[in-house]
Amino acid sequence: MVPTKVTPETGSKGRRSQIRRRPEQGQHVPRDGAVIFADLIGRVDVVYVHCGKCGRAGRYHLQQLIDERGHDARVIDWLDEITADCPKKRSHDWNDQCAARCPDLPKVL
Repeated sequence: MVPTKVTPETGSKGRRSQIRRRPEQGQHVPRDGAVIFADLIGRVDVVYVHCGKCGRAGRYHLQQLIDERGHDARVIDWLDEITADCPKKRSHDWNDQCAARCPDLPKVL
């Protein structure tokens, strides 16, 4: 049996990901060690967001996020934007801040 070569385009199972890579577009956003949407290509098709404090939850298709924001966009910046209207985020109580996270990311990175 010949081993299947694993590449970023095919993922760990040797299948081509359904996520389309976007061509380079001008300047790159500085990563500063942050996870970007391109890091998720071939690992997840849907990004799940959940807040244990307020109960908010949502699922976002990775390809749509890449189409809207670019593959170099940082996940943490997007997470800050979608939780901007959270009452816990605007709270002055530092012990009861918004806890929105992407629980699947540590499993795939």
